[in-house]
Amino acid sequence: MTTNKRFTYSEVVKMTNNFQRILGKGGFGIVYYGSVNGTEEVAVKMLSQSSSQGYKQFKAEVELLLRVHHKNLVGLVGYCDEGDKLALIYEYMANGDLDEHMSGKRGGSFLNWATRLKIVAESAQGLEYLHNGCKPLMVHRDIKTTNILLNEHLQAKLADFGLSRSFPIEGETHVSTVVAGTIGYLDPEYYRTNWLTEKSDVYSFGIVILEIITNKPVIDQNREKRHIAEWVGQMLTKGDIKSITDPSLHGDYDSGSVWKAVELAMSCLNPSSVNRPTMTQVVSELNECLASENLRGGQSQEMDSQSSIEVSMTFDPESNPAARYPDDVYDRIWNQISPDQDWQILTTNLQINASNDYDLPQRVIKTAVTPIKASTTTMEFTWKLKPPTSQFYLFLHFAELESLQAKETREFNVVMNGNVTLESYSPKFLQMQTVYSKAPKKCDGGECLLRLVKTSKSTLPPLINAIEAFTVLDFSQLETNGDEVVAIKNIQSTYGLSKINWQGDPCVPKLFLWDGLNCNNSDASIPPIITSLDLSNNNLIGGVPEFLADMKSLLVINLSGNNLSGLVPQKLLEKKMLKLNIEGNPKLHCTVESCVKDGEGGRQKKSMTIPIVASIAFVVALIVALIIFCVIRKNNPSNDEAPTSCMLPSGGRSSEPTIETKNKNFTYAEVITMTNNFQRILGKGGFGIVYYGSVNGTEQVAVKMLSHSSAQGYKQFKAEVELLLLRVHHKNLVGLVGYCEEGDKLALIYEYMANGDLDEHMSGKRGGSILNWGTRLKIAVEAAQGLEYLHNGCKPLMVHRDIKTTNILLNEHFHTKLADFGLSRSFPIEGETHVSTVVAGTIGYLDPEYYRTNWLTEKSDVYSFGVVLLVIITNQPVIDQTREKRHIAEWVGVMLTKGDIKSITDPNLLGDYNSGSVWKAVELAMSCLNPSSMTRPTMSQVVFELKECLASESSRGGESQEMYSHSSREVSMTFGTEVAPMAR
Repeated sequence: MTTNKRFTYSEVVKMTNNFQRILGKGGFGIVYYGSVNGTEEVAVKMLSQSSSQGYKQFKAEVELLLRVHHKNLVGLVGYCDEGDKLALIYEYMANGDLDEHMSGKRGGSFLNWATRLKIVAESAQGLEYLHNGCKPLMVHRDIKTTNILLNEHLQAKLADFGLSRSFPIEGETHVSTVVAGTIGYLDPEYYRTNWLTEKSDVYSFGIVILEIITNKPVIDQNREKRHIAEWVGQMLTKGDIKSITDPSLHGDYDSGSVWKAVELAMSCLNPSSVNRPTMTQVVSELNECLASENLRGGQSQEMDSQSSIEVSMTFDPESNPAARYPDDVYDRIWNQISPDQDWQILTTNLQINASNDYDLPQRVIKTAVTPIKASTTTMEFTWKLKPPTSQFYLFLHFAELESLQAKETREFNVVMNGNVTLESYSPKFLQMQTVYSKAPKKCDGGECLLRLVKTSKSTLPPLINAIEAFTVLDFSQLETNGDEVVAIKNIQSTYGLSKINWQGDPCVPKLFLWDGLNCNNSDASIPPIITSLDLSNNNLIGGVPEFLADMKSLLVINLSGNNLSGLVPQKLLEKKMLKLNIEGNPKLHCTVESCVKDGEGGRQKKSMTIPIVASIAFVVALIVALIIFCVIRKNNPSNDEAPTSCMLPSGGRSSEPTIETKNKNFTYAEVITMTNNFQRILGKGGFGIVYYGSVNGTEQVAVKMLSHSSAQGYKQFKAEVELLLLRVHHKNLVGLVGYCEEGDKLALIYEYMANGDLDEHMSGKRGGSILNWGTRLKIAVEAAQGLEYLHNGCKPLMVHRDIKTTNILLNEHFHTKLADFGLSRSFPIEGETHVSTVVAGTIGYLDPEYYRTNWLTEKSDVYSFGVVLLVIITNQPVIDQTREKRHIAEWVGVMLTKGDIKSITDPNLLGDYNSGSVWKAVELAMSCLNPSSMTRPTMSQVVFELKECLASESSRGGESQEMYSHSSREVSMTFGTEVAPMAR
């Protein structure tokens, strides 16, 4: 057992004031309130001497908590192991446990539905980390409401790891172990078989979800169905969500959110563990529930009468019950409709002309359904609306698939709810046509009936290829200011912009703003106005139109990275509060008078008004000089130092305090022994040479020595030791075995990564076989998971600041781990938006917004990760002086205009990939590279999207090669769920 954070018994007596205040009773003893050094509040759990199991659990919990670090796991401040005096010292959780709040034991406190969801979502994140993030992976084995603790901000953290066990990996399916846990929460399958998997925790978590929904005891001897899962299952047959929902909520919740939570809980409680969701899926579903509930009183009231795709139906016999197609630009989910037994399915191998605005996939439109008998006169489709008062638009897609003979005709009427909406319609041969309702439809009592009725002169029965329905969302907010709409439409036509979501109202609803716009629509009584316009990197040509100045509310215009020319209009330059960015347009200039005027006025004022970027010659010269300096240092290393990051030096080591922890501290003599006197060089790190080594002749390590000439080195060295030893632990982050700090001898000792870094494999420096597309995606997913943990999981949250292919390392199994945390910084929380810091990072990967503003957010890492994605897709250098577009992002942007994925994909792959998977990865990369950090995805979203890419590629050889399938074969034509279309 490690000796880190070890307190003496006398220190425990002192911190608890001689065990004065009892907080409660833990799994093996009493828990006392305490204080370390009079400042840090703690909870001290003392081992009962009568506990035969206690020491084993005590040891397990100490060793586990020294290995795991996550914001949603209770942190271990320390422990005491002195004879029979055993204590665990945790961070203090001021609001007790979830059970106390649900049962009313704390008195006065009431958790609304949103707070309950937030608590279980955070708990799920902690458990997901145990299952997927920590080293080794762990099963908790005792998930229950009393082990979900709440701090002063009601932030949830999992506790009590005494029963936790290492999780099977590398192809194993379970751990055989004596059953442990709490009655009621215990997985029946684990109880029967003694086979422990992570799905046992999932079962227990399903019980917790039912508790927050129902506020009922897990076991109730007075119920006919004593266990909560059986009782809920019985009540659900009534179909009334109120019958199981906690009555103290008084109906104050989004019913869709509750339904989704109930369904999730019941899926967690599936008797077969293999059919239960993973905790990753549980986290995703709970976040959706929470988003739905949060929208109920806020953003959901700002939705306009804009339609959202509700259901798309196909008669494709080869599709799964719910399918997606790579050539569907709107990425719709198509539900397979099983035809009536008197109907037949028609298909064709011929190409269908689908040149309309609906862009249906070929697989959908090459399939149709029609009655078997020519004498059949009517086809009927029925469905129910939820709620019954819903309105919807109907879209019917037709194409004749049969080459009709001279005497054959197919003609029919379209009848909706008894009203003829289209008369004597004949589908055209191999020509897709769409019939749609121009006004929203309603159905009496929510019962809808669509009929296709054969006309008297038709010799063939009706036919239909696909059906789509769009629900109408009520919206009360005013439309965008008319003058602003006219101006933005003029911009759209001037530059020929074809952004896919530049349709409808620019600012309304808030969830569907046009790309590149920010609007002020905080006052629902006033029409929204456009405050920010980002048209950067859109390959715009021509001049800057003067009518831009007519948008009186604009505070920011970003035209950088285009091919604009001429002069910036004087009218635009005279707008005093406007921030205008025109860098990256070499042919675009402002007048001398304007630049002088701006330079004299704008730079002297201490306001947020920023002068025209192109006019600040001094700043531009300084930036150029800094880049040249970095390139020179990179190309001319001295004293065995090859820095890959460019930073401003900030002094040496002398003023830095020593490292707080002394754990894993090796002497310099030990470093010499482990490296065999620095015999084998592995490479050059950020501030020195990296050597191969071995600890005790068994554990392989990489030893990074600090170069004596590095002025910045000690600061990075100290940052990396304190970060990797004390704060972060994740399977996708390189682990720190130890360090050496002996005079001027500084070393970082990492776990050894036998397969080097990603850059070596992409560039061919390691020789051998290339990485196929599936392997590249797996590497990207794992690297993204490590970065997502830094952004969302560790304490405090961190920004890496130097994401690049050389910092993505691969072990002997090609498992991926992020490395080099010397530049990492704590991430802003509690309402802060950024950290102001001296710019650091690597040219090409550096976020331009961070470079311009010195404002650091986690989205700067997202930008860098987007560059990494482009590298694994294209295998092109990030900066190439021989290309017309030197930066990889600009080059890809230009190549994408050709619409051919092969033009940017690494030719070494020889086309051996799922094109839909590559397209999705490219789109994800470009979204990460959005000039505006606010519109970049989070790393949680990046992980999710990359996993979808990987799933698509992994299934390429089977049935799901062209789709994602869902497990249920039931098709629900319910128009109550609000799902917005996603365009590709």
